[in-house]
Amino acid sequence: MATSFESQSWYRAAHLRPVLPRRAEVTRQMFRGQVWYVIRDPLTGKFTRISEAGHWLIAQMDGRRTLGEVWDAACAELGDAAPAQDEMLALISQLAALDLLHTNGLPDVDAMSERAGKVRRKTLLSRFLNPLAVRFPLFDPNALLDALWPFARPFFGVIGGLAYLALLISGGVAAGRNWDALTGNLIDRVLATESLVLLVLVYPLVKLCHELGHGFAVKKWGGEVREVGVMMLVFIPVPYVDASASAAFTSKWRRIFVSGAGILVELGLSAAAMLLWTQMEDGLARAAMFNVMLIGGVSTLLFNGNPLLRFDGYFVFSDLLEIPNLSMRSNRFIGYLIQRYLFGNAKAKSPVRARGERFWFFTYSIAAFCYRLLISLTIVMVVATRFFALGALLAMWSVTLIFIVPILKHLRFVATSDSLRGIRHRAIAVVAVICLLLVGGLGFLPVPYRTVAQGVVYAPYEATVHATEPGEVAAVLSDPGARLAAGAPILTITDPLAEARLEAAEAEARKYRLRYEQALSESAYDMRLWRAQAARADQEAQSLRDRLASMTLHAPRDGLFVMPGAADLEGAYLSRGDVVGYLVDPEDLIVRVAVHQDQADLIRSRSRSLALRTADDLDAVVPARIVREVPTLGQRIASRALTMEGGGRFAVDPERGPEPHTLEPILQFDVAPETPLREAEIGMRVHVRIDHGDEPIATRVYRRVRQVFLRRFNV
Repeated sequence: MATSFESQSWYRAAHLRPVLPRRAEVTRQMFRGQVWYVIRDPLTGKFTRISEAGHWLIAQMDGRRTLGEVWDAACAELGDAAPAQDEMLALISQLAALDLLHTNGLPDVDAMSERAGKVRRKTLLSRFLNPLAVRFPLFDPNALLDALWPFARPFFGVIGGLAYLALLISGGVAAGRNWDALTGNLIDRVLATESLVLLVLVYPLVKLCHELGHGFAVKKWGGEVREVGVMMLVFIPVPYVDASASAAFTSKWRRIFVSGAGILVELGLSAAAMLLWTQMEDGLARAAMFNVMLIGGVSTLLFNGNPLLRFDGYFVFSDLLEIPNLSMRSNRFIGYLIQRYLFGNAKAKSPVRARGERFWFFTYSIAAFCYRLLISLTIVMVVATRFFALGALLAMWSVTLIFIVPILKHLRFVATSDSLRGIRHRAIAVVAVICLLLVGGLGFLPVPYRTVAQGVVYAPYEATVHATEPGEVAAVLSDPGARLAAGAPILTITDPLAEARLEAAEAEARKYRLRYEQALSESAYDMRLWRAQAARADQEAQSLRDRLASMTLHAPRDGLFVMPGAADLEGAYLSRGDVVGYLVDPEDLIVRVAVHQDQADLIRSRSRSLALRTADDLDAVVPARIVREVPTLGQRIASRALTMEGGGRFAVDPERGPEPHTLEPILQFDVAPETPLREAEIGMRVHVRIDHGDEPIATRVYRRVRQVFLRRFNV
């Protein structure tokens, strides 16, 4: 018998005669082609999963054999596959912790009592560790659910399923038709005081239906629900039920249905509320329906239905993958990798038990942590926008739970764990090196700091040809791409109304002159009157002649004539001031760049060098310099090419008229290339890289956080 099979603690338990209590229920399940057994206590609802080898061992524990005899029999029967003594002790400890093991005596009563106290303290601490989700068990609802089951049974049949599907489709179609009305100004509507009060009242009712869905789903397949209580979720009392009895169901599809029953109920309520919302007038009832949709729709997608958080979607996902305890085992797998390959612990045991689990453990652990961090940050930001003090408290608590508590826990493991005996110095050294690398790398090591922005090729104002009068383009007199001299005709504009007004003015002038001539021999007063009227008519006619003459546009300067959209210009209507084209030299072309307002100070003070890449030649890098800042810091952007509509980065405000305006303030500045952009066209997109020198990452993060606080909270 190999020495590695033996345990120093074996003597304390080898004489025990363990046996499962008669009330224990054992269910056989399949996970990824492997047989597992679920042992459950129907009185407490506690359960555990054991392997096929563990089940064989438990089958030998009949209350007459000692644990030592059971292990000897396992070695004889299983050979090299026999468990080590430490694994045997772990198995009976696992069962004893759930009160699923009876023995012939109580050795080491003090130690067992101490462990039981630790379990109670840990359970109590876990209830209050997160003050936003404290649970208070109330009573056993099993008899109540049995009494209500006849009323719920029709919803779990074929007809109920078809009706539910029709409800979801109808609600989805109604939501699509009213999408703009639903999502318009959503954050402000949700965080309005009257809406928050109504949300607090509606939320527990929706969650009550949610939990009843879980309870009735358990009842459908003969399970029992032994605990119902109230959870203070963000200080709002919300009911919950313990549906852990479904863990003993043999079919994974039944377990999935139980886990997803609450989500199905909330989606059904959301669909029904959507249909009612479209038929109601504004008022309290309609607002309540909106809150039901918000709870059942948004919260389901972001929280309950998301497998990255340990809510209903997580259990559905775990059963679909056939990986029980996915979250805990994923974290253990990351710990195993650290112990095995960083600490050099050859005895570290991987939680991988089946093919394919390694990939899911690694990816899920990282993805779940990142999503939990993202959702916590989002909640804090949304709450702090309206309630800064509460948001600050939530932020501190989130940092404590997500970072400080796990770090302290892991440091304690490195300092005290028996599994690191003999390699503790290496483990401490590895942790110290990682901490130094993180602190030094993030806080002190300068790394290149650059801003990447977008701009468009822009012509100076003096090179722009504007329409001087409104009218229709009659003819384009100069070819685009030709080099023109100052004064050369570019195009003519016709305005039939102006020509008619000129003819009328000339006719009126002739009429007044004739009357003036007639008044010469009749009345001095009439003579002066008609002479003044004739002079006024002549002046109006001359003004119209000058206007018609100016409807032939001439080149204001020498340059290369550029006319975007020349093929579509003839016959088009131009308003006064419209851009017709440009007279430029390649040396005159600049790039107008747009960045977010919070980058303005950095660009003003720390722009070491600039480099340009045009959209049609990304391999060519052109050095450049900032020549001027556009004086107005506003939201009107130079070109739609820089907006999301044109493939850029800035969202457009749809309520600001035809000219593109961004939703957030921007800074625009002009950049002059060191070498002319000879092949560039006016309006072409240009990628701009601004070098700010070197700076530690921690300094950048601090700057961004300060900008967020100043922008959102003004602190």
